[in-house]
Amino acid sequence: MAGVRLSPTLALCALLSSTALSQEEDATALEPGVSYAGVMGAELGEVQEFTIEISSKCVALHVEVSSPKAELVTYMIAPDKAWAEDDFYESEYGEDSFIIETMNDMSPWLFVVDRFTSLPIEKGSYTIHVSPPFGLTAEAEFEITCTLFNHEQPTPLPAAEIKSGAIRRETGFFESYSIEVPKGATSLRIDLFDTRDDLVLLAKRGKRPARVMGNIGFVNDSRGRKSLIINEKSRPRLRPGTWHLDVADPQNAERTANYKLHVSFEDKPPIELLQIPALPERHGPGALGASLAAVVELSTGEGGGSATFINETGRLLTNAHVVSLPDGTPTKKPVIVSVTLDPRHPPVELFKARVTQFDLSRDLAILELVEGYYNQPLPADLRTPSAPLASPRSTKMTEGLWIAGYPWTGGLGARVSLSVTRGVVTGFDLIQDGAAIKTDAEISSGNSGGAAFDDMGRLIGVPTATIGDSGDKIGYIHPIELIPAQWLLP
Repeated sequence: MAGVRLSPTLALCALLSSTALSQEEDATALEPGVSYAGVMGAELGEVQEFTIEISSKCVALHVEVSSPKAELVTYMIAPDKAWAEDDFYESEYGEDSFIIETMNDMSPWLFVVDRFTSLPIEKGSYTIHVSPPFGLTAEAEFEITCTLFNHEQPTPLPAAEIKSGAIRRETGFFESYSIEVPKGATSLRIDLFDTRDDLVLLAKRGKRPARVMGNIGFVNDSRGRKSLIINEKSRPRLRPGTWHLDVADPQNAERTANYKLHVSFEDKPPIELLQIPALPERHGPGALGASLAAVVELSTGEGGGSATFINETGRLLTNAHVVSLPDGTPTKKPVIVSVTLDPRHPPVELFKARVTQFDLSRDLAILELVEGYYNQPLPADLRTPSAPLASPRSTKMTEGLWIAGYPWTGGLGARVSLSVTRGVVTGFDLIQDGAAIKTDAEISSGNSGGAAFDDMGRLIGVPTATIGDSGDKIGYIHPIELIPAQWLLP
């Protein structure tokens, strides 16, 4: 959100000329929630300046500028930032920028500043500049509205109950709750689940968490299921009294973000979360649809990717680099396994797995399920969907194939859904331990470790890398014949 857009030269002139104007004319002070209607002249270099004052209680600021007949040049400046002629160029080259961009490129233009934007919200006066575009031949009407979002009366959140909630743009992309922690409580556990979005939990005792600081409980990761645990060993430490909780959407997604919350004063999740649902048998017609149900998402503390169940007892095949540490050794921590229950939604964190086989030269690894996501035992009758392996070296030039996984470009928010791309075998290339399959099918970051299927739904290999960019990209698949035979033994 913060930073300077790569504007045309004329837009740059408008930015620079704003300094002289602001020194000559007083800015118009905007009132929260009150629309200001203005007229922009066609003279190049004309700039109208507006200010909005932010208190320390404000959590989010939205500024909307609309003009039905002109593509105006508009930008906002954070409080107490001085303007110099070189600032535009410095910000393009990575220096700290004080200019805040709009979320969109068409009218109405929306500025959003909150706790998670590149320039977090702060107390002081924000300045909005509006100027005409090149080629404007007549006056253009415009309207500007500022909305401030403060912490309103929080919703009480009782313990041992599941509470449904929703985050919307019109509420500032956050919702507030209060929790009464009794004397003698040794743990405060907050579980968030049943959401398609990457939401954030913030908790603070006595005061509302208006800023992200060291004295608040904070959970912000890419998972849909989140747990915030505050106790004597945490920071902040648990104390009796009123705790304030915010659920926020750092992505500022335009869609409504639904979720559920559960609060308890013991360190265990509700029984509903400990139950592992029946895993789907397919995500489409035919043999390919059945194999797609075996493709899962992996998450580690260092990153993640995709993987495929290759038997019914939970054995997973992936790339070694997906589950490796920076030094090239396999992670010792549990790997989170998320399963797609509905292909219309992101996957759900259900299991933890450990690396049992690892070969960095082949860039392949095997994982085994060890427990549920909440550390609960695996059901004795658990059977996972699995993809059959194709015959080694059976893949031929020009044959069709499908790439399945969880590319990081595969969603509108931070969380992505299962995606497939179509291509053909374009050739082979020698690598250290055999021949890699080349393809024109799209392989993106996050696809690594996933599945390459033939038209019969048989696993022919693991999408591993791409070479080139734009229209010149070639995808590389490590074929199943690179899997050491002993890895597949019972």
